[in-house]
Amino acid sequence: MLPQKGEKPSMKPDEKRLAAVCGLYCAECDIYLASHRDKELQRRIAEKVSETTGKEVKPEEIKCEGCWGPLEVHWSADCKILNCVREKGYRFCFQCEEYPCDKLVVFKDKHYPHVLDNLNRIKQIGVDAWLREQKTKKK
Repeated sequence: MLPQKGEKPSMKPDEKRLAAVCGLYCAECDIYLASHRDKELQRRIAEKVSETTGKEVKPEEIKCEGCWGPLEVHWSADCKILNCVREKGYRFCFQCEEYPCDKLVVFKDKHYPHVLDNLNRIKQIGVDAWLREQKTKKK
């Protein structure tokens, strides 16, 4: 369907994959960026993960296509949040009656304090508009 007069065209389907189930914007994720265009960053992340976990991680293992890409190229295919959303048949956490659940709150508190704000914004304006906002934000 064509956009109406004054309406911006919808995102390409592959761009929608940049909106993670938990509210992260994949295009700003170091792992996503490293696996798509920054081999040096990929090497540094592999080195850091190897040191942190005590297991050797090769640079080529630092890869991710986002929550909606193939699981074999998802950084954390065993992600509890991703698996929960997929099992329940949702696209985003905010669609669940348990939102925000304990898993998401812990994730926010430990790692990414902005995910609930992002999810609430996606719910408010839709994923296409949110992705456009993310693309236009100053880095």
